[in-house]
Amino acid sequence: MKNLQLLILCFLCTTGLFAQRDNTLFNASGRFGVFGGPILEYSDLSINGDINSGGGAGLVLGNAFIGAYGSGDLDWNDVIEGEEVNVSSGHAGLWVGYVPYQSSVIHPYISTRIGWGAADIQFTDDNFRTSENFFVLTPEAGVEINVFRWFRVAGTVGYQWYNGLNDAPQIGNWDADNLHAGLALRFGFFGKDKNRKNCRKRCNKNRFRMPW
Repeated sequence: MKNLQLLILCFLCTTGLFAQRDNTLFNASGRFGVFGGPILEYSDLSINGDINSGGGAGLVLGNAFIGAYGSGDLDWNDVIEGEEVNVSSGHAGLWVGYVPYQSSVIHPYISTRIGWGAADIQFTDDNFRTSENFFVLTPEAGVEINVFRWFRVAGTVGYQWYNGLNDAPQIGNWDADNLHAGLALRFGFFGKDKNRKNCRKRCNKNRFRMPW
Protein backbone atom coordinates (compact mmCIF):
# COMPACT_ATOMS: atom_id res chain seq x y z
CA MET A 1 0.00 0.00 0.00
CA LYS A 2 2.84 2.41 0.87
CA ASN A 3 4.56 1.68 -2.43
CA LEU A 4 1.31 2.27 -4.31
CA GLN A 5 0.80 5.61 -2.58
CA LEU A 6 4.36 6.60 -3.39
CA LEU A 7 3.92 5.76 -7.08
CA ILE A 8 0.66 7.70 -7.29
CA LEU A 9 2.22 10.73 -5.59
CA CYS A 10 5.24 10.73 -7.91
CA PHE A 11 2.95 10.37 -10.93
CA LEU A 12 0.89 13.38 -9.80
CA CYS A 13 4.03 15.43 -9.25
CA THR A 14 5.35 14.58 -12.71
CA THR A 15 2.00 15.29 -14.33
CA GLY A 16 1.79 18.65 -12.60
CA LEU A 17 5.31 19.50 -13.69
CA PHE A 18 4.63 18.94 -17.39
CA ALA A 19 1.27 20.67 -17.17
CA GLN A 20 2.97 23.74 -15.76
CA ARG A 21 5.51 23.68 -18.59
CA ASP A 22 2.68 23.69 -21.09
CA ASN A 23 0.86 26.58 -19.42
CA THR A 24 3.75 29.00 -18.89
CA LEU A 25 7.01 30.00 -20.53
CA PHE A 26 9.26 31.94 -18.15
CA ASN A 27 8.12 30.27 -14.92
CA ALA A 28 7.90 26.75 -16.31
CA SER A 29 10.79 25.30 -14.34
CA GLY A 30 11.70 28.04 -11.88
CA ARG A 31 15.16 28.35 -13.42
CA PHE A 32 17.24 31.48 -13.03
CA GLY A 33 20.88 31.78 -14.03
CA VAL A 34 23.51 33.39 -16.23
CA PHE A 35 25.77 32.13 -19.02
CA GLY A 36 28.30 33.25 -21.59
CA GLY A 37 30.49 31.75 -24.27
CA PRO A 38 31.69 31.69 -27.89
CA ILE A 39 29.53 31.21 -30.99
CA LEU A 40 30.94 29.58 -34.12
CA GLU A 41 29.15 29.57 -37.49
CA TYR A 42 29.84 28.05 -40.87
CA SER A 43 28.08 29.79 -43.75
CA ASP A 44 28.08 29.49 -47.54
CA LEU A 45 28.10 33.25 -47.99
CA SER A 46 31.57 33.38 -49.50
CA ILE A 47 32.57 31.28 -52.49
CA ASN A 48 34.59 28.80 -50.44
CA GLY A 49 32.51 29.04 -47.30
CA ASP A 50 33.80 30.52 -44.08
CA ILE A 51 33.83 29.96 -40.32
CA ASN A 52 32.74 33.06 -38.42
CA SER A 53 33.31 33.57 -34.71
CA GLY A 54 31.64 35.66 -32.04
CA GLY A 55 30.26 35.39 -28.56
CA GLY A 56 27.31 36.14 -26.33
CA ALA A 57 25.92 36.18 -22.80
CA GLY A 58 22.48 36.05 -21.28
CA LEU A 59 20.08 35.49 -18.41
CA VAL A 60 18.28 32.17 -17.95
CA LEU A 61 14.58 32.77 -17.24
CA GLY A 62 12.86 29.42 -16.89
CA ASN A 63 12.99 27.60 -20.20
CA ALA A 64 13.87 30.82 -22.03
CA PHE A 65 16.91 33.07 -22.11
CA ILE A 66 17.58 36.64 -23.19
CA GLY A 67 20.88 38.37 -23.72
CA ALA A 68 23.23 40.01 -26.19
CA TYR A 69 25.72 38.78 -28.79
CA GLY A 70 28.50 40.12 -30.97
CA SER A 71 30.07 38.75 -34.13
CA GLY A 72 33.63 39.64 -34.99
CA ASP A 73 35.09 40.70 -38.31
CA LEU A 74 33.77 38.54 -41.15
CA ASP A 75 35.47 38.39 -44.55
CA TRP A 76 33.26 37.58 -47.55
CA ASN A 77 34.59 37.23 -51.07
CA ASP A 78 32.53 37.11 -54.23
CA VAL A 79 32.63 38.06 -57.90
CA ILE A 80 30.02 40.57 -59.08
CA GLU A 81 29.74 41.27 -62.80
CA GLY A 82 33.25 39.96 -63.35
CA GLU A 83 34.84 42.05 -60.60
CA GLU A 84 36.16 40.64 -57.32
CA VAL A 85 34.57 42.12 -54.22
CA ASN A 86 35.71 41.81 -50.61
CA VAL A 87 33.23 42.54 -47.81
CA SER A 88 34.35 42.79 -44.18
CA SER A 89 31.66 43.21 -41.56
CA GLY A 90 30.58 42.74 -37.98
CA HIS A 91 27.29 42.94 -36.14
CA ALA A 92 25.82 42.78 -32.63
CA GLY A 93 22.43 42.86 -30.98
CA LEU A 94 19.76 40.98 -29.05
CA TRP A 95 19.88 37.20 -28.46
CA VAL A 96 16.77 35.31 -27.31
CA GLY A 97 16.07 31.59 -27.07
CA TYR A 98 13.83 28.80 -25.83
CA VAL A 99 15.31 25.59 -24.38
CA PRO A 100 12.67 23.12 -23.10
CA TYR A 101 13.34 19.91 -21.13
CA GLN A 102 16.69 21.13 -19.85
CA SER A 103 16.84 18.36 -17.25
CA SER A 104 17.43 15.85 -20.07
CA VAL A 105 21.00 15.37 -21.25
CA ILE A 106 19.94 16.02 -24.86
CA HIS A 107 17.11 18.47 -25.47
CA PRO A 108 15.76 20.90 -28.12
CA TYR A 109 17.37 24.30 -28.58
CA ILE A 110 15.83 27.29 -30.42
CA SER A 111 17.28 30.79 -30.64
CA THR A 112 17.12 33.99 -32.66
CA ARG A 113 19.70 36.74 -32.94
CA ILE A 114 18.57 40.22 -34.00
CA GLY A 115 21.45 42.50 -34.83
CA TRP A 116 22.74 45.61 -36.54
CA GLY A 117 26.12 46.03 -38.17
CA ALA A 118 28.35 47.73 -40.69
CA ALA A 119 30.14 46.36 -43.74
CA ASP A 120 33.27 47.62 -45.47
CA ILE A 121 32.96 46.95 -49.23
CA GLN A 122 36.00 47.02 -51.50
CA PHE A 123 36.22 46.40 -55.24
CA THR A 124 39.75 45.14 -55.86
CA ASP A 125 40.01 45.99 -59.58
CA ASP A 126 39.27 49.73 -59.47
CA ASN A 127 40.21 50.16 -55.78
CA PHE A 128 36.75 51.55 -54.96
CA ARG A 129 35.86 51.38 -51.26
CA THR A 130 32.69 52.22 -49.32
CA SER A 131 30.74 51.20 -46.21
CA GLU A 132 27.12 50.21 -45.59
CA ASN A 133 24.95 49.65 -42.50
CA PHE A 134 22.62 46.67 -42.32
CA PHE A 135 20.14 44.72 -40.21
CA VAL A 136 20.50 40.93 -39.79
CA LEU A 137 18.07 38.32 -38.44
CA THR A 138 19.34 34.82 -37.60
CA PRO A 139 16.75 32.23 -36.51
CA GLU A 140 18.10 28.74 -35.77
CA ALA A 141 17.11 25.43 -34.21
CA GLY A 142 18.91 22.30 -33.12
CA VAL A 143 19.82 20.20 -30.08
CA GLU A 144 21.80 20.97 -26.95
CA ILE A 145 23.87 18.58 -24.80
CA ASN A 146 24.49 19.03 -21.07
CA VAL A 147 28.21 18.18 -20.85
CA PHE A 148 28.59 19.38 -17.25
CA ARG A 149 26.29 21.33 -14.95
CA TRP A 150 28.19 24.47 -15.94
CA PHE A 151 28.82 23.68 -19.61
CA ARG A 152 26.45 23.05 -22.54
CA VAL A 153 26.99 22.63 -26.29
CA ALA A 154 24.29 23.46 -28.85
CA GLY A 155 24.50 22.48 -32.52
CA THR A 156 22.09 24.30 -34.84
CA VAL A 157 21.11 24.98 -38.42
CA GLY A 158 19.54 28.27 -39.43
CA TYR A 159 19.24 31.09 -41.89
CA GLN A 160 20.71 34.58 -41.95
CA TRP A 161 18.55 37.29 -43.51
CA TYR A 162 20.08 40.68 -44.28
CA ASN A 163 18.34 43.97 -44.95
CA GLY A 164 20.31 46.91 -46.27
CA LEU A 165 23.49 45.15 -47.32
CA ASN A 166 21.91 43.28 -50.23
CA ASP A 167 20.25 46.52 -51.39
CA ALA A 168 23.47 48.55 -51.46
CA PRO A 169 23.86 50.17 -54.90
CA GLN A 170 27.61 49.55 -54.89
CA ILE A 171 27.13 45.79 -55.08
CA GLY A 172 23.97 45.65 -57.20
CA ASN A 173 21.71 42.67 -56.67
CA TRP A 174 24.22 40.61 -54.69
CA ASP A 175 22.26 38.46 -52.26
CA ALA A 176 23.84 38.18 -48.80
CA ASP A 177 21.15 35.89 -47.32
CA ASN A 178 22.52 32.42 -46.56
CA LEU A 179 22.10 29.13 -44.76
CA HIS A 180 24.45 28.41 -41.90
CA ALA A 181 25.39 25.81 -39.28
CA GLY A 182 26.16 27.01 -35.78
CA LEU A 183 27.87 25.82 -32.61
CA ALA A 184 27.21 27.64 -29.31
CA LEU A 185 29.28 26.86 -26.22
CA ARG A 186 27.50 28.06 -23.10
CA PHE A 187 29.32 28.29 -19.75
CA GLY A 188 27.65 29.37 -16.54
CA PHE A 189 24.94 28.64 -14.01
CA PHE A 190 21.69 27.51 -15.63
CA GLY A 191 19.54 27.30 -12.52
CA LYS A 192 17.74 24.31 -11.08
CA ASP A 193 14.39 22.79 -11.85
CA LYS A 194 12.69 23.82 -8.58
CA ASN A 195 9.44 22.06 -9.41
CA ARG A 196 11.16 18.74 -9.96
CA LYS A 197 13.24 19.25 -6.83
CA ASN A 198 10.12 19.96 -4.77
CA CYS A 199 8.44 16.89 -6.23
CA ARG A 200 11.41 14.75 -5.25
CA LYS A 201 11.34 16.10 -1.70
CA ARG A 202 7.62 15.42 -1.38
CA CYS A 203 8.05 11.89 -2.66
CA ASN A 204 10.92 11.22 -0.21
CA LYS A 205 8.96 12.79 2.66
CA ASN A 206 5.99 10.53 2.06
CA ARG A 207 8.10 7.42 1.60
CA PHE A 208 7.94 6.59 5.32
CA ARG A 209 4.47 7.96 6.05
CA MET A 210 2.01 5.46 7.49
CA PRO A 211 -0.94 4.67 5.19
CA TRP A 212 -3.50 5.97 7.74
